Amino acid sequence: MIRKGLWGEYSRVHVELALPDIPVLPLFSDIPYSITVTTSTPPLSRAHASEHSSKPVFPPVPRKAQEIDFVLHCFLKLRARLSTGKANNDVMTILGDKKEETNQVAVESDIPDKNWVPLASVPADDKHEKEKEASEHGEEKGSWVQRATYQSTFRLNCPPSSVVANIECSYSLIVKVPFPGIGNSLKPEVPATITSGIADPLPQEQSNSNDDLDLLDLPPSVSVSS
Repeated sequence: MIRKGLWGEYSRVHVELALPDIPVLPLFSDIPYSITVTTSTPPLSRAHASEHSSKPVFPPVPRKAQEIDFVLHCFLKLRARLSTGKANNDVMTILGDKKEETNQVAVESDIPDKNWVPLASVPADDKHEKEKEASEHGEEKGSWVQRATYQSTFRLNCPPSSVVANIECSYSLIVKVPFPGIGNSLKPEVPATITSGIADPLPQEQSNSNDDLDLLDLPPSVSVSS
């Protein structure tokens, strides 16, 4: 929940990242995703909502895909004898201002008009407060609900997730959606396991000089002189 200033009623915001229902993410493959941002204003009467129906409402949803930061973040742990080191960094920008224009993948957007939803359809944490607001002044109350959905694909090109005796490499997909106001950014984080698709190490062929070599069936040689 966020609010426009230091005082005032709280608004609701919800950010959802949808990925394929698979346990691991493969390298070098197109992976579809969708990001949905939903916002709801504080409860207000139907009459008040109608008066300001043509004005922007708080909190707004992102109107462009570039307003959302969607990155792949790497966490690295190193151990050597009694020493331990940690490092983390964004290794891939999927959406956002830092994304190079030459590598942009087409993003589909769906931003319907805002919708006034009666209070009975708006989730509430406290049932008593919900009933109190609905009965105040005998007016029907509700909230303006806005929604924006962005869909596209991304392709991973990085070392796979791994854990060995002295090195641990893990990843998370992080979505950051900024809203107006101080500290109003939402930053959900989803752990991601990345695989190369190779289950076991490939066996290496060893040469042995004592092994018999296969004979080649070659035609007889012909010498030509001039």
